[in-house]
Amino acid sequence: MNSVLNIYTDLSENERRTFLLHTIYSLLDGLILGGFTLNEFVFQKNFHPDLFKISLLFQLGVLVLPFSIFFTQFYEKVANKKRLLARIGLFTRIPLLLFVFFPILPADQLQSDWVQNVFLIVFLLFYFASPFTIPLINHLLKLNYSPDKLGKLYSYSWSINLFTQLISSLLFGWLLDEFPTSFAYVYPVLGVIGLFSIYLISKIKNETEQKYYDDISLFESWGNTLDKSIKILAENKPFRDFQIGMMIYGVAFLMNLGVVAKFLNDQYDLNYSEVAGYKGIALVLAILTFPLFGLILDRKDPRRFGNMSFILCALFFALMVVALYFHQPIHINSVRIFIFLALAYIAYGFFQSSMTILWGIGSSYFAPNDQVATYQAIHCSLTGIRGLLAPIIGTLLFSMFSFVGAFIASILLLLFAIYYHRKSMAKWKILRGESSQEPANIKL
Repeated sequence: MNSVLNIYTDLSENERRTFLLHTIYSLLDGLILGGFTLNEFVFQKNFHPDLFKISLLFQLGVLVLPFSIFFTQFYEKVANKKRLLARIGLFTRIPLLLFVFFPILPADQLQSDWVQNVFLIVFLLFYFASPFTIPLINHLLKLNYSPDKLGKLYSYSWSINLFTQLISSLLFGWLLDEFPTSFAYVYPVLGVIGLFSIYLISKIKNETEQKYYDDISLFESWGNTLDKSIKILAENKPFRDFQIGMMIYGVAFLMNLGVVAKFLNDQYDLNYSEVAGYKGIALVLAILTFPLFGLILDRKDPRRFGNMSFILCALFFALMVVALYFHQPIHINSVRIFIFLALAYIAYGFFQSSMTILWGIGSSYFAPNDQVATYQAIHCSLTGIRGLLAPIIGTLLFSMFSFVGAFIASILLLLFAIYYHRKSMAKWKILRGESSQEPANIKL
């Protein structure tokens, strides 16, 4: 706590204001994400969808991200950015209010395709804010924080995010066990909180050179943005290789999120509180280690940092394989503890902490200051592309090889991503704060 206070006193007035706004935003966002942690189990236990729809629910947050490079250009062309953010908030958060009508539906209707589709569409609309907000936040933080403080301050804010995720998920899990239809009232509340969090983003200082494109249409500017993105990937080779490694990792991780949810529900028959408890283990570790990983990322090549995160993700899937064969619980009073499941989520906690910060600001280490939003938009768009592929691949692998084959496939892909990043670091190094690259002869 003293270290946080010392850092806060060393900040400029603008950095303090930015840190305060981003931290409050992170707290509110944590409440929302904590509630959404149990989405797949609310979906399974109340609506009984098939595996593809469960996998699709996991991917909704990334399916919208390919639009990032286009939405960033659109955002730059809009004169009244605060009004645009307000409209985005209304369009993406208000649909959550529809959940208040779900309890009045007959039980057989809840399992119908159209109700399942409405459930998915509401959350798809919620995540449609991400192509705007993620690159914008990344841009605002690098604009308002000095380079040596970016990773550190980002990690402190998101540690608070993870802590509120933990509290929110545990409370929501308990509430669902006591009142199974409580999601119908919790989700609308989270929608209102989401509106206010987007308002906070609009209050962060954004004094950059205004760019106007009055001589070209929006579609022409989108074409220019796409050309610029392709050029960046072609010319900035360390960034290109970083994204290729992240693409391989992303497919490995995302394709089995639905399979993991099915595994926990079918093989272990966990209740909401137990699911929240195991995910809570991961969140506690993420909270404790997030500032440390922020410091490490400030000093490491993001590709080397990514390899560390990939190893932790592979360990999570390896322990899931073991948990399939050793699932006898230890009983402490009325609490069931599955040892290898707990170990898997301990590994997941370290992975979640490291990947959250790498995914959030990793791209900015490759970008010149005036192109951070563009680099992050490229990163988000590529995330969305792998999100489109992952549910299909995961469903096919599960249908052919069941749980073990699907998890092992993820491990092999992660090992290949590590190999690719190592080869890249041997050839290209990044120059912090610049956009250039040069061949490097460095020992790994």
